[in-house]
Amino acid sequence: MTVFAPALPNDDAFFNRFFIQVSGYRDTAGRPLHEVDFRAEENAAAFKKCPFHDSREGTLINHSALRQIMQDWGDIEHGLSFFAALLPSDAGHPANLARGWRISLMTMFAPVYLLHRKENRFPNGQIPTSVSGLFKIMLDVPTTFDLMFLSDPVTMKTLTGDQAARYLYNFANETTVLVNGKYACAGSPKLIGDIAKLLLVSPLPQNDGAWHEMFPDPGHFLRFSGLMTAQYAVSFFYQSALAVAMERLCQGEMMGGAQDDKGMPLAAYERRRRFVLSRWKDEENWEPALRCLQHIASQDAPGTEKLLAGAADLTLDFLRGDKTPSVADIVGAHDIFNKGITNVIAALQKSIHEHLGVNDLFMREVKFTREEGDHPVEALCRRHAPKGKECSKEGRA
Repeated sequence: MTVFAPALPNDDAFFNRFFIQVSGYRDTAGRPLHEVDFRAEENAAAFKKCPFHDSREGTLINHSALRQIMQDWGDIEHGLSFFAALLPSDAGHPANLARGWRISLMTMFAPVYLLHRKENRFPNGQIPTSVSGLFKIMLDVPTTFDLMFLSDPVTMKTLTGDQAARYLYNFANETTVLVNGKYACAGSPKLIGDIAKLLLVSPLPQNDGAWHEMFPDPGHFLRFSGLMTAQYAVSFFYQSALAVAMERLCQGEMMGGAQDDKGMPLAAYERRRRFVLSRWKDEENWEPALRCLQHIASQDAPGTEKLLAGAADLTLDFLRGDKTPSVADIVGAHDIFNKGITNVIAALQKSIHEHLGVNDLFMREVKFTREEGDHPVEALCRRHAPKGKECSKEGRA
């Protein structure tokens, strides 16, 4: 799950609605689409110590979920190849990391499309296990690409083939994207490498199989995924910028050690937030990453370039605000930023409902969560400021 700000996912309009939406989905095996760490409490026997000698060593992996995925492995590989074929590298789509990011997001949005498209929608509980399996193994892949954008946007567009596949795995391992607290990705290094090669080097040859039957209008799905990708990118802008603002507000004291205050390894969202802060502490890094992502995210949804450019402009204005703000400064700037970002997301969502006929999706009002009687930034400040450094409405502690 891609979360960067000190806020939890429900402080963001897109991620909140997306993960609330998918949390209720189940496949034909009765398993939840979004299997998260609480499954350990339901069935501790499903977990075992990770045997791989990389950043995951000694953590817990969901062996039960992996076993189900391996039963569908051939179909999952063909599914990833199906989505990769929607962006043929010989038709103006370079086989680089940026293209891989777009394909990885297709796998994230595919179950939502099947359940909510106007024609031939799947009932909940009838998502094929090959679709849910691909969703599960790919869910954190876009996150890895997100961090690459912040780290080196040039590499995202220039590195291709086997080099790109190796870079993807090495980057995920070195930045511990594969670990979430005491839990970790269950796939072996070979399995992860195989997925990276299908995504970035050579997908399997296409055939007239089950994936074509599930997605008989690939162009329609590609437009849907493009509009969802644009929303995802805008939320990435928002959460990354809010992380920087909150770090300023708390005087750079929100980046601590590798464990939380209870001695547990950091959750994935917290490590990723710190990664963002480490890359975006220098203002010169902001615009290259934002403009690169703005351009790439608009490629599968014609007409979104202007909206995404506006969102990037809003983000840069917010980031370039007062470098030593009080709570009141950030509250005011955040409200302007929030309103603009919310309008962009609402416009993209309207296109999904009205122009693509994908219905009953994210029907909640588009807004950012705030605690009763409080402003969201003030609430975040109280929640995340280091002990003894709480921020007041008048200024920083």
